[in-house]
Amino acid sequence: MIDGKMVIDLSKMEGLKRGVVNKVLRQSQAEASKIVKTAVKNNAYGLARYGFLAKSIGSKIKTYTSVAVAIIGPRSKYIKTRGDYTRGKQKGQPRIVRPSQYAHLVERGGKHIKPKPFLAAAMETTKESYWSALCKAIDRRISSILK
Repeated sequence: MIDGKMVIDLSKMEGLKRGVVNKVLRQSQAEASKIVKTAVKNNAYGLARYGFLAKSIGSKIKTYTSVAVAIIGPRSKYIKTRGDYTRGKQKGQPRIVRPSQYAHLVERGGKHIKPKPFLAAAMETTKESYWSALCKAIDRRISSILK
């Protein structure tokens, strides 16, 4: 797991209902996380063999008590087929590829595999632009609500 934690001053939203605050945080997080998501996809395309890992990258916004979290990575429901098995018990059946099951090996490496970090590298390169976009989106949404 890659953490990018930063505290943002939300004192302007003190008088608002929790649902409105969560909506502002969720929408702002979704807008700002697009920057990181595109960087992750570009990094994943750089180490592509078939491109399934890069195509499976998605984002999901979760809200907890006044905290919005962007989860960026390969979607677990993304499944593609790559040819058919030619030998063994599964002969003739399609070869199924699930990038979510091997993304951690690409990111951190394995016993005989060198790590090729695509998530951590994207987070490091886009950290400043992500935080500035998030702060701008929150301020814009708060000012439109408080009009």
